[in-house]
Amino acid sequence: MIRIYLIRHGQSLYQSLKIVSGMNEYGLSGLGKVQSKNIGKKLSAIKFDQVYSSDFKRCIESYEIIENELKYKPTQVIYTPVLRERDPGNDLLKSYSEVYPLQTQPILDKQNNAETSEQIQLRAKFFFDQLITQQLYQQPFQNLSLDSKNLMILTSPTYESNCSPYAIRSYVQAAQQFSSLQKSNSSTNIMAISHAGFITEAIQYLYKHQNIKFTDGLQPAIYARNGALFLLEIQAQTLDDWKCNIYLRNYSKNMNAPFESIV
Repeated sequence: MIRIYLIRHGQSLYQSLKIVSGMNEYGLSGLGKVQSKNIGKKLSAIKFDQVYSSDFKRCIESYEIIENELKYKPTQVIYTPVLRERDPGNDLLKSYSEVYPLQTQPILDKQNNAETSEQIQLRAKFFFDQLITQQLYQQPFQNLSLDSKNLMILTSPTYESNCSPYAIRSYVQAAQQFSSLQKSNSSTNIMAISHAGFITEAIQYLYKHQNIKFTDGLQPAIYARNGALFLLEIQAQTLDDWKCNIYLRNYSKNMNAPFESIV
């Protein structure tokens, strides 16, 4: 199982001034620092295998504060543009009052050079696919012993006479890779720090992936507040066969509820 603790960064200075921001920012506000510290306290006892963060300053600062509260310091932290906020296009650095009343779907207009929901969901798909692939194939080839079937391949006269040694080695490696699918109950804990726009589209993508249907035919409206914490539990058999349970964990109310019950 992969447990992804998906966190929205703390409030930024630009947010406190109600300005649409991208990379142009000054980091967290005082409230944002408190929100990040509270998240760190909530997660303090968890040992994370990996941390992924948007490379925007408000996420980097949020993680630095969170890490100070962790009992077990992660050894690998990756800052990546995959987890960045939606590109607001021409609305960058405009005031909220100027932008939001003019759009029925804020920051979605292609004519405004903004990133679309579909484009963000492709980023989300790439992120989840990478994590699932890493979990499924986490055992390196050279550490796997050949089973009886693979030994037969190596000694088969047909393969020896018609295939080059390179082809035989490649085939065996492919078989070993397939045999390394993770079958145990071990869990990987991942921390991912991102933005409201990405988190919204990532969870929309997860619902689409699992074909979850609602009575009104609509997907749930999602908004991740500053310091929001979502727990995603992914159980994967293959890259195409996996399911994800989604929970909201609210540090102030100590809530751990299935997401379907709070939308």
